[in-house]
Amino acid sequence: SGRWYTIEVVGLVVYDDVTDFGAIQAEVMKHQPGLVIIDHYGHVDYGDPSEHPSVRKERLTRACKLLASRANTHMMLVAHPTKGAAGNAAPTMYDVEYLNPKDMNQIFALTADKDAPPTSALAATSVRGWVLKNRGGKLGQWPMIFAQAYTHFHAPQGVAL
Repeated sequence: SGRWYTIEVVGLVVYDDVTDFGAIQAEVMKHQPGLVIIDHYGHVDYGDPSEHPSVRKERLTRACKLLASRANTHMMLVAHPTKGAAGNAAPTMYDVEYLNPKDMNQIFALTADKDAPPTSALAATSVRGWVLKNRGGKLGQWPMIFAQAYTHFHAPQGVAL
């Protein structure tokens, strides 16, 4: 189940509380959006429930890639890192639980920047963006400031993004 609503100012269509991939697929084909964001892809049901979660999620990433191709859209899957990834010095594309990297064109990560000093009392946090996979493009990392009160990312002073 779920519900659609439109935010007219930006032409955004939001489907809230969806867990069925068939419903996502039908609505994507109906609305033909330029971007589909599934947050959190771990909550979407796909495949046979008796299969191991890793198999179902790998099949889901493949189905998302095929859907994006058929609908001529872009798809962003939001996922959490695996439990063991938290202690890594730098994230890798294999730190995402049940993600099938071969089906992804790009993989990005955000991490707390452990080396940066605190930024302010307004709940701004230093974070680091990572390009972990970029088919046909460059990899890298960059510092950012996340202003939690405004859900906004911006470059630190003197850094061009």
